[in-house]
Amino acid sequence: MIQMLDLAALAILLVTLAWMIRQRPIRLWPVSSWIFGGGLLWALANSISHLSVAFNWQSPIEGAEFGYELMIPLLYLFFIISFQREQVEQQYADSEDTYRLILENAEELVYQIDLQGRVIFANQTALKVSGYEWEAGKRMHFVRLIHPDDVRHVVNVTREKIMNRERARYHVRMRTKDGSIRYLDATIVPIMRHGEVIASQGIARDVTNERRALNQAQFLASVITESEAPILIFDENGRITVWNRGIEKLTTIQRSEAIGRSFDDLFPDAPDILLETAARGGVYTLEMRIPVREDHVPVLLTAYRVMMPDKHAAHAVFLQDISRQRKLEEQLLHHQRMEALGKLAGGIAHDFNNILTIISGNSAILKNREDLPKDVSHYIDAIVRTTKRGAALTSQLLTFSRRQPFIPKRLKVEELIDDTVDLLAHAGWEGIRFETSTEPNLPTIWADHGRLQQVLMNLCVNGRDAMSGKGTLTLRSTRRELMTDAEIPPGTEGVPGVYVVLSVVDTGTGMDEETIDKIFEPFFTTKSPSKGTGLGLANVHGIVRQHRGWIDVDSKLGRGSTFHIVLPSADTYTRAETLSPEDNFIPADADMLDSLIPKSDHVVIDPRKVEHQVEETPDAPVPAGTQQLQGSECVLFVDDETLVRDVGQAALELYGYNVLTASSGQEAVSILRSEPDNIDIVVLDWSMRDMDGKGVLEMLRDAGSSIPVLMQSGVWPTSQKKKLLEHGARGFLAKPYMPDTLVSEIRRILDATEAEPSSTENS
Repeated sequence: MIQMLDLAALAILLVTLAWMIRQRPIRLWPVSSWIFGGGLLWALANSISHLSVAFNWQSPIEGAEFGYELMIPLLYLFFIISFQREQVEQQYADSEDTYRLILENAEELVYQIDLQGRVIFANQTALKVSGYEWEAGKRMHFVRLIHPDDVRHVVNVTREKIMNRERARYHVRMRTKDGSIRYLDATIVPIMRHGEVIASQGIARDVTNERRALNQAQFLASVITESEAPILIFDENGRITVWNRGIEKLTTIQRSEAIGRSFDDLFPDAPDILLETAARGGVYTLEMRIPVREDHVPVLLTAYRVMMPDKHAAHAVFLQDISRQRKLEEQLLHHQRMEALGKLAGGIAHDFNNILTIISGNSAILKNREDLPKDVSHYIDAIVRTTKRGAALTSQLLTFSRRQPFIPKRLKVEELIDDTVDLLAHAGWEGIRFETSTEPNLPTIWADHGRLQQVLMNLCVNGRDAMSGKGTLTLRSTRRELMTDAEIPPGTEGVPGVYVVLSVVDTGTGMDEETIDKIFEPFFTTKSPSKGTGLGLANVHGIVRQHRGWIDVDSKLGRGSTFHIVLPSADTYTRAETLSPEDNFIPADADMLDSLIPKSDHVVIDPRKVEHQVEETPDAPVPAGTQQLQGSECVLFVDDETLVRDVGQAALELYGYNVLTASSGQEAVSILRSEPDNIDIVVLDWSMRDMDGKGVLEMLRDAGSSIPVLMQSGVWPTSQKKKLLEHGARGFLAKPYMPDTLVSEIRRILDATEAEPSSTENS
């Protein structure tokens, strides 16, 4: 029996030893395993010794003590206790490794702080975010990592909560090693040992990107809600969810009144945006008019289908107020229409002046006939007077088309207003009260005093008629700075700069939009035929445009009318001249040009005649004696109108001149080349079909010819004034004219030409 127990004990010892070696390599055994293994070897030796005695073996182990059977249970008890302890320690070590692994790989910042505020642990994320290495960051006081503005709050909250064994939470700004700022959402808890707080542990999440995204979202939201651009958003049900400042201003509907209301209620004239955007790929644009107070404003509506953060579809609607754009378009169309009318008026005036020249010339020639019955002379005088009235009308048409000359100079606006009011106040307008207002320190303007006074007179007369002779007329002047091209009305000749605004305000009946659109057109008038021809405001338009300005009209029925005459200051006008020197040229020799301008351009304005819109052209100067106009020189008369040539030839031959005629510039050039020594003077029409007067003048200049040239035209070539003088013209005769005026001008030029050589010799 004892032998069996010994064999069983030996087997158990061997199996246990083999199991221990299988479980863990001997080099990795802990101390308890070495002790237990030693005990197993000792028990194994005793077992072998007992078995050798029992079976008479030759045992290598002698003197083994008896009682090892009792040691085996003790060894196993020791092993179990030691093994369990080692398992607990291993589990603790494994859990610590796992915890450390979790901490080191966590995306949150994990750190521990002792009671003195020093960092005793920080995971890799905390080190990465702060920018410090552990060797440099350990034992660092945590205050150094906090933004100075947040230190007091963090310290107070931490001290209060942790010492009371409570959790603390706060938002804090971290100051990293490189000086940048990170936003943290932190939670800190106390670390307890034996019921006492020994440290604290914090877990923080870096919310910098979220904070920036939130700030960006808040910024964009504020941009939308506070933007002056009208924007609204409505949901799938058509209910308004966003109503910004711009659309409040445009529609005058407050945000509190609009939020939650239906889009269709607010914009009943708009189509179904939901269907339209769905049919057009999520975008829809249309032009419409929306009601605003008592009026309608044109807008460009653009709708987009958008996805909201909650994954629900919505529609963003942008409204663009295009009233200014439409106004500019209307202004451009108006200016284009007026420009076309101006060209038409100029052409009509040119042809009409030719006709008047023929009528007046033939009338004068007919009157000079000796066999003319005496009673016929009365009718000829009537024809001449009517011709002069026709000439006055064409003069106004030419003013409208800006083809009349003017001699501008620096002018103070306040003086112009005072002169005009003083003139009107003495014209018997008892029922009209005048008010004036002049802004101080206004710049001077470059203008023709007489023509601008004519503008003010016309506007005042129209204002008086609109008020039925009773009311208030206000003349005021203000300064306006238009410093960008966008502020200059399209179609005008203005440039950015300082402007002076002359305003004429009446308290009359006002005008509707249809009337305003036509008031500057020639022959348009709301007056009876006995009170005007409809050329008054056409003249106003032409004179103002000639001064590189424009007119703004503000009028409504029953509210009176205001005419704003916008004129460039002298400096701005000069700069405009530099940009386009060929237009509205200001002559260097004003006296010389003044001698060329028809005397009808210098009549004194009579307020009693302005309202009839007709300037009576004074009679042409009558020569002192017919004998003084006689001559025998050869005159080349060039005009493409046959009847004009006939009148000119007949008039000149009547005074003894030899006359050659040419129907075109080309024919005139041929005659001048074939008979250069026989021609004493050329009477040259400015506007001809194949070669105009400019071409003939250039030919004479290039050929070095000294033949004097008298220019004649039914229109004044505004853009060619300078070249007219530079190319050798000695004078200018405006159609229509009387034959004796033509002969007188020719005689003057010929006499002056003959005197030039002697003058040169004397010098």
